[in-house]
Amino acid sequence: MGTLPLDGRTHDAAAHRQGDCIVVEYEPGGPAASMHAPIYAVARDMLPLLQAAPSVPALCERVAQEMKRLTGFGRCLVYRFDADGHGEVLAERLDPGYASYAGHRFPATDVPAQARELYRVNHIRLIPDAHYTPVPLVAAAGEPDPAGLDLSFAALRSVSPVHPEYMRNMGTPASMSVSIVVRGELWGLVSCHNHEARHLPFQTRVACEHLGRLLSLQVQARKTTPTWRSGWRCTSACCGWSR
Repeated sequence: MGTLPLDGRTHDAAAHRQGDCIVVEYEPGGPAASMHAPIYAVARDMLPLLQAAPSVPALCERVAQEMKRLTGFGRCLVYRFDADGHGEVLAERLDPGYASYAGHRFPATDVPAQARELYRVNHIRLIPDAHYTPVPLVAAAGEPDPAGLDLSFAALRSVSPVHPEYMRNMGTPASMSVSIVVRGELWGLVSCHNHEARHLPFQTRVACEHLGRLLSLQVQARKTTPTWRSGWRCTSACCGWSR
């Protein structure tokens, strides 16, 4: 919805429909949108680089590098799920002092099916500080109890208390996940971690989500483009393939 005033301060506002309700979220305003906003740089500069990548691992390397530049997180990695839900790290970028997960594999229980489904439908999730204190929704006077409201698509919703505890035990109180969805299925995640709390402005999060969608489209394109057998060549301008 753009930048709006609230209680004398500038806020970024976003809204989405949920059943018969419209959920409106306000957060302290970041830099105003302009032609210099991060999403424009991603669309202008990254798409040609992704299209030129020779393989899916090379795609993931470029996205990990750009995601780290966009967010400033200490570690950004890209991993995919296999048919059974197990994960494999394909690429990462990290600062000194961060453990490397390059080439590691994770069991399906690390990201349970319920969580994978949420990542499939909601493509970005930021937890800026795992030490946060959750607050309840409060109904306005005369309005119904909001306890049953589905917050699956709300950027500011809380998470299961197990997850912040897991983050604190890892020593990474800030994290962000961006989904890679191919043909409607969760193919993988871009996962970012930081040793200190880290909040990202709304415009930066939009750029990160857009980068995830670009990666999704490029992975899908490579899965649908035929791989030509050795010994085949193009014999005409209309790409008539012959051996």
